[in-house]
Formats: sequence, C-alpha cells, structure tokens
Amino acid sequence: MWEEQEIQKRDCDVSSLHDLRYPRDVAYINRLHDLSSKAAPLHGLEREGHGREAPYWDEEKAWVRERFPAIKEASQKLGMKRVEVKRLEELGFDFKAWKQEKN
Repeated sequence: MWEEQEIQKRDCDVSSLHDLRYPRDVAYINRLHDLSSKAAPLHGLEREGHGREAPYWDEEKAWVRERFPAIKEASQKLGMKRVEVKRLEELGFDFKAWKQEKN
C-alpha cells in the first residue's frame, strides 16, 4: 500500500504523512504550477482561458522557506520590536548577499 511505503520511506507515523515540510512543500507547489500551466484552457477563465496563474517558488522563495524556522526565531527574539521589522535583511537574512557569497 502506498501509505505504508511512504511511512517507512519517510520514517514517520500516519498522522504526519501529509505534512509537507521543506523541501517537499517547494517541490509540491512547483509541481502544481507545472501541471496547471499545461492544463487545457476553459472558456470564461481569465488569461485566455488558463485562469489565474498558480504560484511558483523560485530560488529566493525556496531559500526563505528553508530558513523560515530561523527567521521566526530571530523575529520572536525581538519581542514587540518585531513589528518594526519590514524586511528580512533587518533580521540578518539577505538572499542577495547569500547568493553572491555562494557564487
């Protein structure tokens, strides 16, 4: 059975079988995007029958998603001052700097 194979492969219990954590969530969102972009157009939908474009998580969005637990922790450490934070860079998470350093 598929569920039993997944439970063994992912070393989880049935209650967390459908819990998509990074990087599976990124792959899932992008798979849905790819599938929906290939769907046949339907009369009456926007974008010439293709409807609203599904989200796609590019490299930067995937990078943020991977770091989300650390971003959340950094934000919580600020206490009420966290409401003043408007950009991830203010928390020490800079995709462009990371990308430049990586290359």
